Amino acid sequence: MKSIWNEISVFNVCKGGDELSFVQRLARENAWSQGYAQRIYQEYLKFIYLAATSDRSVTPSDDVDQAWHLHLCYSDSYWNDLCKDILGRPLHHGPTKGGEDENVRFRQQYEETLDCYAKEFSVDAPEDIWPSADIRFNGKNQFVRLNRNDVFVVKKKNAFLLGGAALTTLLFSSCGNLIDGAMDGELKSILIVVALFLVARFILKKIFGSGGGGGRGGSAGGGFFSSGCSNDSGCSSGCGGGCGA
Repeated sequence: MKSIWNEISVFNVCKGGDELSFVQRLARENAWSQGYAQRIYQEYLKFIYLAATSDRSVTPSDDVDQAWHLHLCYSDSYWNDLCKDILGRPLHHGPTKGGEDENVRFRQQYEETLDCYAKEFSVDAPEDIWPSADIRFNGKNQFVRLNRNDVFVVKKKNAFLLGGAALTTLLFSSCGNLIDGAMDGELKSILIVVALFLVARFILKKIFGSGGGGGRGGSAGGGFFSSGCSNDSGCSSGCGGGCGA
């Protein structure tokens, strides 16, 4: 089996010459930094190895699954270069049947996958990419596809900070008479400038990006996925609750 890992570990979706590489596209479509997307790709290869060698079904984290989704779009690379030439069998990806029984089954498979990962690679899976099952299956995922040229995407906690800064600016600017009685004009001007600076900095950071970590992060899982390679008929997989293309 180690010989399979030797091939999988150096697998490259793009064969060279592509102006937009697989990792670059993965980063762009998930609002991830290049470094984080590269880490996700390496974890995806480890997941493929587990799917190919485990005697039971395995389930990826949501972030790893995004790499799986994207790889399926590179159909020649996925079905021929990976499945046919390296795995020697297909590795399918399909939707779950839904329902509580399926949720329980995939949660259990995910926990078993984390155990299998630790045994195979002699280290626990990184928690920022492979969160606990409680986080992976918290049922709070509402992923949608957005065009960031048309909308601003702001985390709720950041929206509260932005709203607080804007409210502070509004209070300072609209209640001048009351403030004048409590502080001198120079101090008031300084506070207004600081508030405006914080608001402008926040907006510019959101527009041009911070180059931070995961956009989806390792915080949740939109779908429940499994794959099993325990027989010669090919690997099977399932997904649900937010599984995209």
